Amino acid sequence: MPRLFGLNIIASLVAGLAFWMLGYLWYGNLFLDPWTAMQNFTPEQEAYGEANMGMLMGLGFLIALISSGFIGFVLRKIGATELVDTIKMSLVLCFGFVALTQLYDVVYALEPMHLFFIDAGYQVIGFPLMAAIHTLMANVMVKD
Repeated sequence: MPRLFGLNIIASLVAGLAFWMLGYLWYGNLFLDPWTAMQNFTPEQEAYGEANMGMLMGLGFLIALISSGFIGFVLRKIGATELVDTIKMSLVLCFGFVALTQLYDVVYALEPMHLFFIDAGYQVIGFPLMAAIHTLMANVMVKD
């Protein structure tokens, strides 16, 4: 299988799937009740979510795949190939872009800090997970 934009397509798919599954565990099991309570969903929003769960999960999977591709692309562009280096760089990306951006919700939307920790925690675990998969699968089923 060839590379796409320098990315191992199989690694990108596996890392995206792992990130998505982590989200399922994170939001569907570990933090379902506190996360849902802090969201203050209206009955209409809850009904929409239930009626459109398949589409929403599909969009979530697409976002996970794009995130995986982005992580893989950046790691490849900066030349990070060692596991520890890729994990460190994924955390730099996560804290430097994702976590700081999510803090705007705490500052301006007045969301609870606990909600920030749940959401940012998912990213802080998910980014290194994707980086590790990209690194460990860098040459799996790929023709250069």
